Amino acid sequence: MRAIIQLIAGISFCLYVIGCSSQGDGKVKTEPSTLTTDSIKTGNRRTDTEAFNSINLPKILKDYIEGYKKTIEVDTSFNFNEKKLEIVFKHYCTYDSALHLPSRYVRVYGLEKFVTHNFKSTIKISLGESIIIDTVISKELFKDEIFEEEEMYGALLYPSLSFSKKDVTVDYSISVPLTDVGVGVSLECRYDGKVIVRKN
Repeated sequence: MRAIIQLIAGISFCLYVIGCSSQGDGKVKTEPSTLTTDSIKTGNRRTDTEAFNSINLPKILKDYIEGYKKTIEVDTSFNFNEKKLEIVFKHYCTYDSALHLPSRYVRVYGLEKFVTHNFKSTIKISLGESIIIDTVISKELFKDEIFEEEEMYGALLYPSLSFSKKDVTVDYSISVPLTDVGVGVSLECRYDGKVIVRKN
C-alpha cells in the first residue's frame, strides 16, 4: 500500500509537470495539482496490484526529470498605500546533484539509487522606490520545521503563492522526490519587510 501512495505522489508531480509544459515557454504560474486515492479507483473493486500495474512508472520518472527545465515565474504589481507594490518570484532547479536517494525510496522504479537536485526560489518585493524583501528561499530556511528525512533527501517543491492585504505567502512541500514522504511549509513575506517561516 505504501508503494501505491508513493506512486500517487509521483503522479501528482507528473500532472504538475504536464501542466507546466502546456504553457509553452517553460515559464508558468503555479497552480498545485491534486490527486487522491479515489483517482486510481481503489474503491471500485480494483486491487492495489491492479492499480499499481496501471501506472506508467517510466513515464512518471521521465516527466519528473523533465521538470528540472521548468522555471516558475510570477511578476505582478498593484497599488498599496498609494504606492506601486511589485512582487517578482522565481522557482528553479539548481542542478546541484546534491540529493542521493537510496534504494528504499526508488526501488519501485527499478532503481538502486537516484541522484537528483535541490530547488530554490527567489522573491523580491518593492514598494515604490524601496526594496522591502529580496531573498533566496532554500530548503535550509525551513530546517527547524522539517524532519531529518526531509532535511537529508527532500526537495523544495510545488510552490503556490497567495496574496493578501498585508503579505504574500509562498506554500511549499519539502518532499523526497517520487515518494509520499514530505511536509508542508510556508514563507510569509509581509509588506512591512518581516519574513515568517512556518510549518503547515
